[in-house]
Amino acid sequence: MGTIPAIGLWWLMAVALSWSTEAMIWTTALLFILGLPIVHYASDGIGVYDDGRITWDEIVGYFCAALFAPSGFGWLLLAFVLFRYFDMLKPWPVNRFDIRHGVFWVMVDDVIGGVLAGLLLWWFATEWRIALTALGGHLTLMLLGRLILRYDRKQRGIPFPSIGKALGNPQSAWE
Repeated sequence: MGTIPAIGLWWLMAVALSWSTEAMIWTTALLFILGLPIVHYASDGIGVYDDGRITWDEIVGYFCAALFAPSGFGWLLLAFVLFRYFDMLKPWPVNRFDIRHGVFWVMVDDVIGGVLAGLLLWWFATEWRIALTALGGHLTLMLLGRLILRYDRKQRGIPFPSIGKALGNPQSAWE
């Protein structure tokens, strides 16, 4: 999980740049451009194309998702969870860019995943703002994380324990 420090890095940059949207967009674009030679030389040095130890592309992808986040650490954490979900699953159109070879495409598939995660985050922020405020954000984020994890495990065929059965309610909505 080499991308986790990106949450703190984004937070520090946002504070330093006073959450200026333009500054954050330019910073993300600059990191993308700087990432092209960095990822190229790192891939050559390791000898593996798109190696998991090279996380610059994922950091830039996360920053793309975080661009859509309202201010607040909980939103940045949700941006991270959503980005990692898109990065792991590689749904369409991300998978269309992931199959192409070259450093540019290594970066672009994560940027597309970040933008998709950001759009979903933006939808949550606009449509679910009342629910997040009413529940203090924590419960909603926890439940959302559980739903995402449950869906991912279902796709992989891994059983997921039911909250209802654990609490003695076999008719639970979580089953």
